[in-house]
Amino acid sequence: MTAPELAAAAAGDPDPAQLRGYLARYGYKAADAASWERLPEAAQQAIPTFELCVSGHEEQDGHTWYILGCSVLLPGVAAPLIWELRHRLGALRERWHDPVKAALGSEGYDFHFAGTPFASKGGLPGTTARLQGWCGTLVSCINRHAVPPSIVFLTFQFLEAPEPPTVKSAWGNACQGLPDRKSVV
Repeated sequence: MTAPELAAAAAGDPDPAQLRGYLARYGYKAADAASWERLPEAAQQAIPTFELCVSGHEEQDGHTWYILGCSVLLPGVAAPLIWELRHRLGALRERWHDPVKAALGSEGYDFHFAGTPFASKGGLPGTTARLQGWCGTLVSCINRHAVPPSIVFLTFQFLEAPEPPTVKSAWGNACQGLPDRKSVV
């Protein structure tokens, strides 16, 4: 399988409308899978902030599971969306790292990740620290829009991002249960 095919398969090859709609729920404005919408200067503070840390690992049934803590500060929502999950190193590599690398191409990948290589196979000492470094670089790239929307889509899908809260208007909440305006005399 070629690198673009690997990246498309890992991302589920969403259609552009699906990708834009999914990312919009988290506050991201994608033009398409490869580019971001240009935001006016006044809207720069309305960009979501993504955070991710590898808080450690645990042994379970003879396997090492890496603990990932994630959050997204959504524009217009007071509390961040926070979740935690666990993955084995093989899944982190095959379903996340490899597709990110394929999507960026070797030159783009080396440009961003040369100083923070992904963890070596085998779960050697230092694996958690290397994962944390790699994740930190990816988060920085996502928050600066230095990677295409397809990588943010892939990342949020892989990390099983929960559905963000919907923001209800105060007008809609205040008027629930009131009689129809036409029937008020």
